[in-house]
Amino acid sequence: MKLSKVLLLASALLLVACNSNAITSSEAPASTVISSSVDSSKESSSTISESTSASSIESSSSSSSSISSSETPVADKTLTINLFNPTCGSVSTEALDNKLLDYINQEAGTTFVSEVKNTNSQITNGIPSSGEKVLQLGAADKTGSLDFTFAVTIKSATIKAQTYHKPWVDTWSGDEPITHNNTDPNSVLRVATTGSAPVMNVDLKPGEDEKPVEKEFTIDINANKLQLSTTDANKGRVFIKSLTFVY
Repeated sequence: MKLSKVLLLASALLLVACNSNAITSSEAPASTVISSSVDSSKESSSTISESTSASSIESSSSSSSSISSSETPVADKTLTINLFNPTCGSVSTEALDNKLLDYINQEAGTTFVSEVKNTNSQITNGIPSSGEKVLQLGAADKTGSLDFTFAVTIKSATIKAQTYHKPWVDTWSGDEPITHNNTDPNSVLRVATTGSAPVMNVDLKPGEDEKPVEKEFTIDINANKLQLSTTDANKGRVFIKSLTFVY
């Protein structure tokens, strides 16, 4: 009888052990599947994030390129100031700074020049000939200068300059009237600027026939200042007939 109970108890214990192994075995694969599923989800999320980021960069770059390509360069402007028989009339040395500033700004239709300063310069009356007027730098025994400060950056200036002259006619020395050109023998125009361009000296001295010399030339400025002056105090006067600014 006791032997039968022992065998029965052993059988029960063996059955419990078998069932325990079966549960452990079935749970392990389920855990592996869940772990695998989570890793796959992470990879998928990473792929989507990288793809979105690359797309955003490409879109931003394309948009920036589109904005840059749509910008249009600003065209240069040109202003010409006539100083031979100007509408402002003749002006003395003492009044020239304000009168010339107002005249240029009126021609420009805006504040183009912020300051003008002169020494021994004027807009003549009856020079070079009767009824004519012109901007003159210097006096018979003094050098002259004209300094401009502009309200904008000047890229270049084209200057038309001429030897000082005031012709007169000799009607008493012979049978026929003789015209004397009466030119200054030492006329040289000096051009200076605060920009990259070097100082320029323009020779306007008359030839053997004493006829006045007229020259038109262009100088790069790339600044907001310009100075025109003579170089010789002894009959070195210069006429400025026009100024053309590119800005």
